[in-house]
Amino acid sequence: MKITVKELSKLCKGKLLTNGLNKEVYTVTIDSRVSAKNGLFVPLKGENHDGHKFIKDAVNNGCNCIFIEDETYVDSSLDCEFILNSDNLAALQELAENYRQILDIDVIAITGSNGKTTTKDLIFSIFSQTVDTVKTQGNYNNEIGLPLMLTRLERSNDVAVLELGMSDFGEIDFLARLCKPTFGVITNIGESHIEYLKSKEGIAKAKGELLHRIKSGGKAILNGDDPYLKNMKDVYSETFLYGFEDHNHLVAYNIEQNNTKVSFSVKGLGKDFSVSMPILGEHNVLNALAAILCALLYGVSEQDIIEGLKGPNMTGMRTEVLTSKSEELKVISDCYNASLTSTNAALKVLSDYRNEGRKVAIVGDMLELGQYTEAAHKEAGQKAAENNVDFFIAVGQYAEFLASGWNAHSNKSKALAFENTDQLLKNIGSHLTKGDLVLVKGSRGLKLEKVVKLIREEF
Repeated sequence: MKITVKELSKLCKGKLLTNGLNKEVYTVTIDSRVSAKNGLFVPLKGENHDGHKFIKDAVNNGCNCIFIEDETYVDSSLDCEFILNSDNLAALQELAENYRQILDIDVIAITGSNGKTTTKDLIFSIFSQTVDTVKTQGNYNNEIGLPLMLTRLERSNDVAVLELGMSDFGEIDFLARLCKPTFGVITNIGESHIEYLKSKEGIAKAKGELLHRIKSGGKAILNGDDPYLKNMKDVYSETFLYGFEDHNHLVAYNIEQNNTKVSFSVKGLGKDFSVSMPILGEHNVLNALAAILCALLYGVSEQDIIEGLKGPNMTGMRTEVLTSKSEELKVISDCYNASLTSTNAALKVLSDYRNEGRKVAIVGDMLELGQYTEAAHKEAGQKAAENNVDFFIAVGQYAEFLASGWNAHSNKSKALAFENTDQLLKNIGSHLTKGDLVLVKGSRGLKLEKVVKLIREEF
């Protein structure tokens, strides 16, 4: 971003209270603690905080323009401009939407219950081979993060790959309205947030809001193996399907994997070629197909697709294979979040991994499942037993359900169950041994990355 204060006040529809019309703003922040030379500081209010209290800190850290919701916050002793808005968050969103409007850039918007971040990383890696591409940083995929991400786009960018997150109806529609996607990708319909959306049909409806916001002349990219998404193929005129099943426009076949990579062939849209990538799991082949389909429709060459998948820079805590300090244990870290679908996929990765020692699954709560909580946790325990796991450890408030599913279907030793992550951390040392391959999977609230860290440092 590089715009004047005058332009900025017009884009956010705020009232400029000072005279620095031609001052330039280069970045936007909601955190007064970060260095932001020529930055716009947007103080947000919450239940227990008010960002207006930190205006002076923001100016000291380089900000030269401040959003305020009350004229009493104007401080003439500070070297900055003030723009008055009735609601700073709404003004940030207005700014982002209108700034996006003036950019000549293609936006690939991604949503879905699972695989958003991996798909984003793979699309970014492929497109970066040939055009100036940016992608969502961190968890900037909600009503605050996405506007901030949009303000970070530059006129020189060709493609932005953006994640859209949601937990209720209307949220995808709102985020897609802000970013105006050229391509809309939906990876799958799972159980995440079913507590609020009541059913998979409800989740599909909420995710499908994206299709109604794709720009004219754009493309919809859907997982055609997912029955809910397959049924949406006629919602948007230019819709393309991917998957393992023959009816899709792009199909993966000849899938082979070892402990370091997965290789497969793709055919469709007049193409037939082979790729390999250093990430594990058949579920990630589906994520790669979404990326490949986007690339082919955009006009990226087969060779650039092959090169892009060879060495993607993947976001951590997603099917990440790590080695302990002594190199005597390995950990599959997949603990950024969890649903039943993603937990079953992670257990399949553990099952397929070749290991001479034991295969240990540490599985934690899957949150926001509402009335499906007990059944889903029991099924995850059962899946662990069916995937030849040797030793099962359950953790969290639903550990008893996980353990129950395991104990009912496994002929191995009974599951261990811990009420919380701290209990697990105190006791795990006596239950692991040299040669173990340990999967760590659970919802964000459990912070199971602490378990991954302990295993890596103590073994």
